Amino acid sequence: MLCNTAPLSLLGGNAEDMGNHYLSELELEKLEEAANADINILVMHHSIEWLRTTCKDKLRKIITKKYSLVLSGHEHSPHGQSNCIDNSGVVQFVQGNALQGYAEEGNGFCTLTIDLEDFGVQVYSYIWQDTIYVPNIIIDTKMRIGFSKDIELLDDFQEEILYDSCKRRIEDYYVFPGVAYNMLDENDNVQRFDIDDEIELFDFLNNRFYTVITGEHKSGKPLLAKRLFKYLYDKGKVPLYIEASDINKKKIERTIDYIFQEEYETDNFAYEKYKQLDKFKRVVIVDEANLLQSQTLDALVYFLEQSMSQIIVFSEEKINLNVRKQVVETLVDESDLTMNIKPFLYDKRKVLIKKILRHSGEGANVETETTKINDLISMQVKYFNLDPEFIISFVNQYEKDISFKFTAGLNVFNVVYESSIKNQIIANSSEIDPTHVINILRELAYKMHFEKKSSIKLDEISQVSETYKKDYRQKVNIKAFLDASINAKILIVNENEYRFRDHTIIAYFVAQALNQKYNQGDDIRQNIEQLLRNLCFSINSDIVLFLALITDNPRFVNIVIEGAQRHFENQEELSFDKRNVKYILDTNLPVKDSMPNREEMEQRENEIAKQEEKVKLTDLIELVNEYDYTEEDLEKIENQVMISFKYLEILSKTLPAFCQNMKVPQQDRLVELIYRCPNQFLFAILKDINDDFDDFINDLYNEIITLRKEKNIAEISIQSVRKVLEQISSVLVIALYQLVASTCTNEQSILALNEFNIKNNTNYALQNLMMEARTGDVKAFSKKVKALNKQVENNLSRSIIKFTVRDFFLRNSSIEIHGEAQSLMDQFFNNSAQKKLK
Repeated sequence: MLCNTAPLSLLGGNAEDMGNHYLSELELEKLEEAANADINILVMHHSIEWLRTTCKDKLRKIITKKYSLVLSGHEHSPHGQSNCIDNSGVVQFVQGNALQGYAEEGNGFCTLTIDLEDFGVQVYSYIWQDTIYVPNIIIDTKMRIGFSKDIELLDDFQEEILYDSCKRRIEDYYVFPGVAYNMLDENDNVQRFDIDDEIELFDFLNNRFYTVITGEHKSGKPLLAKRLFKYLYDKGKVPLYIEASDINKKKIERTIDYIFQEEYETDNFAYEKYKQLDKFKRVVIVDEANLLQSQTLDALVYFLEQSMSQIIVFSEEKINLNVRKQVVETLVDESDLTMNIKPFLYDKRKVLIKKILRHSGEGANVETETTKINDLISMQVKYFNLDPEFIISFVNQYEKDISFKFTAGLNVFNVVYESSIKNQIIANSSEIDPTHVINILRELAYKMHFEKKSSIKLDEISQVSETYKKDYRQKVNIKAFLDASINAKILIVNENEYRFRDHTIIAYFVAQALNQKYNQGDDIRQNIEQLLRNLCFSINSDIVLFLALITDNPRFVNIVIEGAQRHFENQEELSFDKRNVKYILDTNLPVKDSMPNREEMEQRENEIAKQEEKVKLTDLIELVNEYDYTEEDLEKIENQVMISFKYLEILSKTLPAFCQNMKVPQQDRLVELIYRCPNQFLFAILKDINDDFDDFINDLYNEIITLRKEKNIAEISIQSVRKVLEQISSVLVIALYQLVASTCTNEQSILALNEFNIKNNTNYALQNLMMEARTGDVKAFSKKVKALNKQVENNLSRSIIKFTVRDFFLRNSSIEIHGEAQSLMDQFFNNSAQKKLK
């Protein structure tokens, strides 16, 4: 569209007419009504700042709503800018230079190129210098396309997409963590694939109908979901963003109606227009899927499939320890892909820390401070999930508290996590003493957990408050308490019921309550035993971990050790020497024959893909109740297995946290469990498959070929099924050994781990090798590798050793390749080593 803004210009080129140029209502209507293409470009002599205020604001809204690109001149100064007006999609503004006459930077012109394949736009300014026009790029980005005929986002929702829950602009600090997924290669080997570029991921998702993206708690799923929403919206699609907590008690068939009204303008029959859009423009993102009952999620997805071209589900990871199910999903569910958000490792943390420091305005040396903070996190918090929220809180605390820079190692958890929660409460407690808020939340969490209530009514909160007031002789205003707790995002209210925002927060306050009762002399042993008995339900294991870190009391470790000893009592261990699980011993895992390259050096962790469970249907959306379990549920095999897994996690995290305060006998008891329990756990999972291996393979093969026929997938041989089963089972062994080694090993704990007697036990020796690999001591590691490699007698053990050697070089990319390091390379990667030397 061409718009003449110059009729009222004054002769002479001065700025006296700035703010006086005028466009009539009729002309503004024309500019809006005519812009119906996928790419709309507005060309004006003056930029919008030269217009009168009344029409300038109206024009700005029209540009935001309809246009991708605005070209202007008049000011004789080349300029390119990507503007996000009123939190809407980004518009590109280009101001051209003057070929002749006055120009601040010299005479010249601008060129603009649009790539109609990917809608990239590049703008160059050419300025005459001496004998040539010298180019300078002023815009290089993607263009907003596909305007959807009056289907516009609500202002409040636009802000929600651009800002996080703490009102920080996501763009200011966001770092894409990368994702990984597993697929079969052409040789039926299970291979891991990585995507480390955000746009590459979004483009990849464009070609898929259904994708599940999983990640640990607070791994950044909502941020990635919001950025995906914005990407799809800017690309001309009309996405819906469904948060499970927002659709509680809603009818499934009304979900789209409800969400559309919450996110989009509804004037001018916008919802009717939405329903009549081509299906490829309708996309849905489901966040917090783990909060939905499994049957509810299945029903919701089935309903959405009827009207959506893409479904992307974000969910907290669910550990899949069912080997048979993993094999079936790998060989049958090829169209339903599960991707895993990768952990925030050193390189990603570095980028995030740098962004936080640059926006803090402290003026410190960003590069130096970034390295200091990143190294401090690496050394001191190895038993925490290094999620983005924790890193942001850590950096903010580091910048604010000068003493923290020197004392963080003593108790990082208390300093960072507690400070983060307390600061949220303090900032929202203008009408109440923050201490009262914290104390009542503590008592409230204790009551809700041990009475197994996921939500609570106002009268029950009042009872807790009254008891606190009586016991401690304090005055508390219940309304002020609720306002502070809700505004601080600790509690949320839904259908006149109150609940903690997530299970991590309630776990923290329950642990605080137990710790206080312990310090006051109360007997909490029965509470602890109840937590340990119910470890398979995640909130209980979180409380135990919080309690371990808060108390810093080695006596508490004895309770955990005794619980683990009782749980694993009389269970047989996986033993390669006794060959008690034969079917995995001859497995040759596809470990690369080359040294890690530069790209691989940036990725230090591998994960097993977890699939989202789908079962029966229901018509009403209900959130998961984390307390919806009974004593009978504890006896189920899958829950007993999960209790075992949770014990492994707690035991492994306890050693590095407490070893400096534990005497040798207590260390030895804990270390024995760290070696023994993983093998008891693995044997319990793999035993039944091994005992009836041939029948198991035949049943599994028949199930898979039946399902593949139903889905019109090519036939597969029984040998391929056998190979995938062996590989998945073997990878489970490696993954568990890796998890325990990575969690339990640090500079202090390795001394205790090396004192354990590993002679005549190949499994223990392999576990110890992985632990040694975490220390970075190439001489000690090489000595153990060579000795162990001579004594092992099966393919799987050799594969594990080779995997561990390669992983060692991945983790220690700075090691100079000579001496012991060169010897290891020659032994395991001979061809690669020779090429490297050449």
